[in-house]
Amino acid sequence: MPPLFTMLLRTRPAGTATPPPSVWRDRACVALYAAAIALPGLVGLLIKRKLLVDEGGGFDLVAWALGLTDGSQLPTLQRIALFRWDVVVMFVILPLAWLAFVRLMGPRVRLAVTIIVAFLASAALFIELKCFWEVGTFLPLHVLMAGAVGAGRKFAGEYVQSGSLIKLAVLMGGIVIASYLAFAMERAPRGRLRGVPGWKASLGVLAASIAIAMLPLVPRTPFSRSAAMLALTEFTGQGQIPNYTNQPLTAAELLHQYRGVSNAPVPNAPSPYFGKAKGFNVLVYLFETLPYACLNDAATSPDPFPNLRSLENSSFIADRHYATYPYSRRAYFSIFSGWYPPHGMRDYTDETWENVSALGSPGMVRSARAAGYETVAYVPEHPDTWEADLVRYRVLGFNRHVVPANAGAVTPELRMAPKTRRGWQRPQDDSARAMLKRDIVNLSAEGTPWFVSFNPQVSHGPWTDAASITSNADACARGADAMGEVDRGLGDILSVLDSIKQRDRTLIVVMGDHGLRNRVEFPLFRGATLDDITFHVPVFISAPTVLREGVKIPWVTSHIDIAPSVLDLLGIAEGRELEQGSPMWNPALTDRRVFIFAQGYLGVDGYVEGDRAVMMNYMYKGVSESRGPRLEFSPRQLMQTPDSTSRAVTSVLWEVNKIQNAFMQYLPTLSTALTEARQREAGGEVRLTPTPRAVRPPGG
Repeated sequence: MPPLFTMLLRTRPAGTATPPPSVWRDRACVALYAAAIALPGLVGLLIKRKLLVDEGGGFDLVAWALGLTDGSQLPTLQRIALFRWDVVVMFVILPLAWLAFVRLMGPRVRLAVTIIVAFLASAALFIELKCFWEVGTFLPLHVLMAGAVGAGRKFAGEYVQSGSLIKLAVLMGGIVIASYLAFAMERAPRGRLRGVPGWKASLGVLAASIAIAMLPLVPRTPFSRSAAMLALTEFTGQGQIPNYTNQPLTAAELLHQYRGVSNAPVPNAPSPYFGKAKGFNVLVYLFETLPYACLNDAATSPDPFPNLRSLENSSFIADRHYATYPYSRRAYFSIFSGWYPPHGMRDYTDETWENVSALGSPGMVRSARAAGYETVAYVPEHPDTWEADLVRYRVLGFNRHVVPANAGAVTPELRMAPKTRRGWQRPQDDSARAMLKRDIVNLSAEGTPWFVSFNPQVSHGPWTDAASITSNADACARGADAMGEVDRGLGDILSVLDSIKQRDRTLIVVMGDHGLRNRVEFPLFRGATLDDITFHVPVFISAPTVLREGVKIPWVTSHIDIAPSVLDLLGIAEGRELEQGSPMWNPALTDRRVFIFAQGYLGVDGYVEGDRAVMMNYMYKGVSESRGPRLEFSPRQLMQTPDSTSRAVTSVLWEVNKIQNAFMQYLPTLSTALTEARQREAGGEVRLTPTPRAVRPPGG
């Protein structure tokens, strides 16, 4: 039993041979209040255990620091020593501080406050335990709230199992029982809490506990800290990236700083392919969850991608293409804008959109729209946050945001049942695709150039029976049916293009937005890392009549290169002054530094340059390196990377985050230009495309 509880129930108070019953009752009451507030510490111990036992976790790192092979060779005493601060903080310091805080409260207030605070602490730690289990890092409350009220809640049933909720309920039941027992045992006249240890006894226990915790039994690592305090610090947002302050910069100054940190060949000059597809239509077909390995490494039979492979002979094919972020919203921003996504815990654009209704981003959609294209996004999912979705697609430049009517007919019960998802998602995908086919036929008949985007959802992870996946190839086999269904949808659209003789006059971009990115989707997933299965995705840009054979791109490319590539082929130069990406066939990209951001999801950021990749783990404050054509980081490197390398990587990531924040702050400037243009339009000076239209489903 921890020292505090032993002291609270001590048998021989000073000057008394045998404690009277009233003294025992007072001490039992105090012990129960202490136990109630300490119970959340059990979740903290589970978090600490998860931090320590994972491959590359605390046991391994301490073992490597001691020259051992791995954590299995770590002696029991040193294993226990890694829990010392967790016990001291949650079972000694917290109860002592709490008893001092509530001792003068009224009994009912004391009861209520104890239950409420213990409940909140338990819930916060439980949430962070689930976050760490899935993605390998802790997430702050405002990010979790954004997911709870946004699209993330659609699939909540796939990520929070009933068994976990039952365990949390049992813990909270224990808090209630301990608190009410303490309340019931308080003696009349009720008032201040009797039996609380004096300040001398409290300081003695505290000093002894801290002294034991500070004994040098193991090397000092990030895992020496209290896991509960680390999780709560991250939960409140205190451990996240700082706010960056920027002086106003011109576009030229901004690009100069960006070139300095990325070595990117921007601003882009027209390439040899500039204008080769002038006047072509554009189809952007996005696979939800498509790792590169599933297209190129897995020997799945039959091949689920016959229609995608039919584009090979007319396509630029990026072999080393990385997503900029591991979830769709920010990945889409990069694909369509040519910029890295807004960084930080909450999108800067989210904050700006709330205040600047006419906010506009640069990119291929807005530039195509300005060139006379009808731009439409077909989104086959229920708009849980309709206004946010509408604004997002409007900001990117789409004239219309189309959601099928049956997307509003799916019940919450169906959404919470993962095994039925394909059954209810397929009709939404089919409806959206039917609307797309109808529109491209009509627009082509009218002679109106079109730019359309479609992101079918049926292949979104987790895939069938994902919990029993045993390898990368096995994961791809589990997802083959869903990915094959999306490929057949692509074939359906290609057939329509053939029938209206538009296949040879349509640029077709087919790509994955990201790969598998948590343990629910991929049980072998190692959290808090930039893994190939998560970020390496396939990209095809089919340019019929422009290419007579496929062109393989051997250097590293990124989502930010899609928009410049498409606009270059279309021969559109306007509105491209602030591109961060470049046409993917530009050989100057060989020497560029490509950034991958995931701090708000996995707790890491990094970059790739040639065959070297580096990664910064913000929670552990450590840097790892990967060598070779794939992202393969070793946890051991957190203890082995030279300090000079760590400082250099940290400096680069700090600088690019600061520059990226400056880019985001430039968006309102673009919006101001749009607003001024609308004002001039009212005076008859210019003609602007109307405000985007939207097809809204019932109940959306």
